[in-house]
Amino acid sequence: MMLGNFREKILSWGAKLLLGLLIISFGLWGIGDYTTNTGGDDQIVAEIGGQEISSRELESQIQVSISRMREVLGQNITNEQALAFGIVDQTLNGMVQEIIFSEGARNTGLIINDDLLNQEIRSDKQFKNRAGQFDRNVFQQSINRAGYSEGTYVDLYRRELLQKQLLSAFEYGISVPVALTDSVLRYREERRVIKLIKIKHTALNLIPDPPSSILAKFHSDNAARFSAPEYRAVTLLRVQPKDISDEIEVSEEQIKNEYDSRISEFSQEERRKIQQILVSEEPLAQKVMSRLKMGNDFIEVAKGVANFDQEALELGDLTRGELAIRELGDAAFLLNAGNYTVPIRSSLGWHILRVTNITPATKKALGEVRNVLKRIIQLDLAADSLITLSNQIEDELGAGASIRDAAARLNLKVENIPAIDNQGLNELGKSIDGISD
Repeated sequence: MMLGNFREKILSWGAKLLLGLLIISFGLWGIGDYTTNTGGDDQIVAEIGGQEISSRELESQIQVSISRMREVLGQNITNEQALAFGIVDQTLNGMVQEIIFSEGARNTGLIINDDLLNQEIRSDKQFKNRAGQFDRNVFQQSINRAGYSEGTYVDLYRRELLQKQLLSAFEYGISVPVALTDSVLRYREERRVIKLIKIKHTALNLIPDPPSSILAKFHSDNAARFSAPEYRAVTLLRVQPKDISDEIEVSEEQIKNEYDSRISEFSQEERRKIQQILVSEEPLAQKVMSRLKMGNDFIEVAKGVANFDQEALELGDLTRGELAIRELGDAAFLLNAGNYTVPIRSSLGWHILRVTNITPATKKALGEVRNVLKRIIQLDLAADSLITLSNQIEDELGAGASIRDAAARLNLKVENIPAIDNQGLNELGKSIDGISD
């Protein structure tokens, strides 16, 4: 069983080393003398790190150990024979070791959760049936033969797993990352040599203050570095078409007339992607048509008969008016996509056109652009109104009103600019919105 196998491993050098370290540490707590319980009272036979082993617990575990010996030897042995084998010392030593390892695991933060414990038990070969599957009946029979209840055995199994984890660090060693060891080495072993040069203040040759004549000349030569531009506070009355456009009423008739005058802006002509085979002689044009009627590909016919590559075939994505020859435009815009014309004669030769794609004409309705048109009309009328408004402002100022008073009477807003130079910049050297332009 797993518990027996583990006790064999406990004889390895790593386990002995760990056990020795743990025993030394627990020596600080003390392990009391133990004896067998000869009286009726439950006595403490050992104490390890605050955990006690009572005489009753020891006696119970001794009986379990004797039962195991009988099962292993295959014969009945008396209690006296078992005692002669040193069963008391062996059992107590085993209980002490389990407590020491459990405390060590707890102090290092090792835990075995229920999922891992269940997985380990179910994967234990001794609890599997002939089909290789975990069998609860086999499990129950095994722990009963060993003299354990299920709860006691599961608890012991958990302890054994904890001890196995604790021992693994000594059995297989711990690998420390190179980056960590290098950093620790540099920190501990790095040495630096520092050289200091001490210069007394009295040894310095102090630079004397320059005479007034030199200071005056430097100031004169670098006047810009010691000068600031002139700034003025300004009260600004600024009126733009957008400031008064919202107050202008626009009729539906004005919007309709504007729409009609700008109809080209809201319309898009039909466009077609067109390919062309152009040959100089009619017989060659008829040969092209004959091949096309036989179902041959337009591009392949162009290559084979007229020696045209695909790039030379492409006329582009065109409107009717963009085709320089009217007859070609009329013919091309009667075709469906994928169809081709009969040979058409022009001063350039014989043309056979094919339409590969059609983009239909579009036109935005008046309702779609109504608000845009209204805004355009308002801004146009506002620009005209600015002339009248400008004259009104001049009349107010001419009558002695201040800019603020004139703005108030005409329901206009003024702006206060606390500081502005002749370049339209403020004291931070930044442009003032709408001024520098």
